[in-house]
Amino acid sequence: DGRVGWLAALVSLIKHDGRPAILSTSFDDTDLHRAEDIVRTVSWGIAPVTGDDYFASLARRLAEALGVSRAMVGEVEAGAPERVRTVVAMVDGQEIPPFEYPLAGTPCADAIRTGACVHASDVQAAFPEDRLLSEHGIESYAGVRLEDQEGPTMGILAVMGRQPLPAPAMARLLIAAFAGRTAAE
Repeated sequence: DGRVGWLAALVSLIKHDGRPAILSTSFDDTDLHRAEDIVRTVSWGIAPVTGDDYFASLARRLAEALGVSRAMVGEVEAGAPERVRTVVAMVDGQEIPPFEYPLAGTPCADAIRTGACVHASDVQAAFPEDRLLSEHGIESYAGVRLEDQEGPTMGILAVMGRQPLPAPAMARLLIAAFAGRTAAE
């Protein structure tokens, strides 16, 4: 199909019927290399920044790296655990003003309840009560719960796209990799 990727090969010299022979095994290593590149790119971009600048930089870089249109960091409101207030939200590479939304019936509620929620496609069908998904044409979602060191939920780190997520497992791992520092900020 014209895609370029990485191929890893293991080659051994063996004896077959008393004569030297070569045994080789190869496998597609493209996803591993892509994941390493994404983690390196996002890490380098967020390493020097802290506070609000960190959140904006992380959201922008995660969206770019995963090829999605939206990324956000939200906090569960103290005294109102049924609502989330965005700390930062990026849409098409631009930061939008903070907003609040109810958690009930959203993929964010599932991520907060279970630790992570990933829908590579058809997220609107899975959460028909979430009007923001349909209003903005969201097709895919990946989010993880943010916790403090004692364990209580602090918020959510999530990405959303208008197309299916091409690598949902990688999206979940990548977002989870940055959840600890995000909660600490």
